[in-house]
Amino acid sequence: MNRRQVVLASLKFGAATRSTLSRAAGISPTTTGKIIEELVSDGILRPAATSAAPQTGPGRPGYYFKINDVQPRFLGVQLGPSQTRLTAIAVAPVLRDSWAKTLPTEASLPAWVDAVSRAAKPLLRQGLSGLLVSVPGVLDEATGKSVLSPNVHWMDGQAVAAALGAAMGIPAHPVQEIQCLALGHRAANAEADDFLLVDFGFGIGSAAMVRGQLFHGPRLFAGEIGHTPVPGNKTVCPCGGVGCLETIAGRRQLFGADHADNDAETLSAEELKQLRKPSSAARVRSALEAAGFTIASAMNALGLDHVVVTGYAADLPAEIFAVLRQSITTAATAPRFGMIQIEKAPRHRLAGLASVGIDRLVVPI
Repeated sequence: MNRRQVVLASLKFGAATRSTLSRAAGISPTTTGKIIEELVSDGILRPAATSAAPQTGPGRPGYYFKINDVQPRFLGVQLGPSQTRLTAIAVAPVLRDSWAKTLPTEASLPAWVDAVSRAAKPLLRQGLSGLLVSVPGVLDEATGKSVLSPNVHWMDGQAVAAALGAAMGIPAHPVQEIQCLALGHRAANAEADDFLLVDFGFGIGSAAMVRGQLFHGPRLFAGEIGHTPVPGNKTVCPCGGVGCLETIAGRRQLFGADHADNDAETLSAEELKQLRKPSSAARVRSALEAAGFTIASAMNALGLDHVVVTGYAADLPAEIFAVLRQSITTAATAPRFGMIQIEKAPRHRLAGLASVGIDRLVVPI
């Protein structure tokens, strides 16, 4: 627990001296000093590239330490419907996603494990603590199994991370993809304790951060707003339902074509051109209005006044994003009390994976 407090304090302050970390963690200076030495030896902390702190009394100078942002500690993997990405990541949260390898997502678990294992070989280094896998759909964290993945059905009932970890010979932990993004957003914005993150991609998913903690709910399907039925929509969804939101507002459905990467954050020139076609205007408006009403309903139920939009919707032109903004504002309760914050944000998936790595591998809760 003491090691964990020092690590969390280091994440909060960035670069900090022994005395600062001691006060923040509520641990004696002697114990803090020993823990810092252990953490530096383990590659979790490193001396910061800054001058010594000003001398304010007797004793040795107060040198700065920070979370190690240089030495790779985990192998991060994103399993997406069309693309799988992977890279080695350090303990320190990365605020700009950058992947070393990208490959097509295979059509079965054995084929996927084989392809990712081969692609990961150049990234495996001595000292990696484990494997962290971002997976779509409904995940049972207790068993590590995917319960339902509408857009990657071969995952259903499979412990994807465990299978990949066994093939590569390292400990593996799965994390639900939108929860990973919410953890990453908080790592990049430490003051953001309460928000609903909604990601627009191949599907539409959400995750809530309440008082600095992920909201899980009593059942596994918390945040699956993409499978909320939209009145009048008769489209059959891959989840088995009819009229789900993501059948009209998912990227593939909204733009009417299969893209090489439905999970890309930016819109292509062709997609932007299509958005502005008069023939697309009514369909796009209807989809974004339905998305806004669904988002507002989730905010009302959770008592939140802050929504973070990531994915392709964060790249919508201002005049089109305004449709989504207005729909949320109209249906949410918060504006009636003078409170509403709707922001576009980049995805911080690697920061989310690093947060999970800290909690499960470096200083487990």
